[in-house]
Amino acid sequence: RHARKLEKDVITGTGNGETGVQGLVPAATALSDVDEWNVENLDAALRVVPIQYRADAVLVMNDATHGDAFAGCVDTTGRSLFDVRAQDSFEFDVYRNKRVYISQYMPADTVLI
Repeated sequence: RHARKLEKDVITGTGNGETGVQGLVPAATALSDVDEWNVENLDAALRVVPIQYRADAVLVMNDATHGDAFAGCVDTTGRSLFDVRAQDSFEFDVYRNKRVYISQYMPADTVLI
């Protein structure tokens, strides 16, 4: 229960640092209002991130957006560019070697990078 509260605050907190936690969504520039989740849109969003920060970049989205992006980001054979990796008995998705985090607190059709 504490972890869910912390996750919600980190993602959507509306504080300013003194009145509470300022979340990632209010503080960051998110990729949203995209007509279609495809390779071109996600790759364009990754290129907006300054090059010195791209190596450690992660993607954060909700489950529905993840499903749309998973289905829309395919190679020429129709295989998704999202991959599943495992580390310390924990499975996670990656896109272009960037970890993908799923959070129920992320707004629909929004990706944070």
